[in-house]
Amino acid sequence: MRAIISSALAAPIALNRKIAAMSLSTARFITRTGSSRVESVFWVVGASTAAFGAAIIIASKLGDVAGILTLQRWRSTAEVMELGGDLLALYLVGHIFLGLVKAVREEIRWIRRGGDRW
Repeated sequence: MRAIISSALAAPIALNRKIAAMSLSTARFITRTGSSRVESVFWVVGASTAAFGAAIIIASKLGDVAGILTLQRWRSTAEVMELGGDLLALYLVGHIFLGLVKAVREEIRWIRRGGDRW
């Protein structure tokens, strides 16, 4: 019984770690596509633009969630599902945003050090 409860409580944490690792590995792939410093700067600018877009989506979803909670619109099943969908989108896009920010910071450090991939 204790093992079942323990695994049930550990499942969301494990899922969170897997999603965070997947978003970071995807962001690293995007930012490390360039082989020279100039190409890397190009990909870093693109990833930074994607992170900015993700931040806009996060702000929009936070506004949706605040509106639903403030107006207390969760009285029907449809609004509860809408709130759940907004929270899920906020969670997933938040991971993408954090992965992009981490990857861009790592790549900028590499560019400043003057590294080349060849």
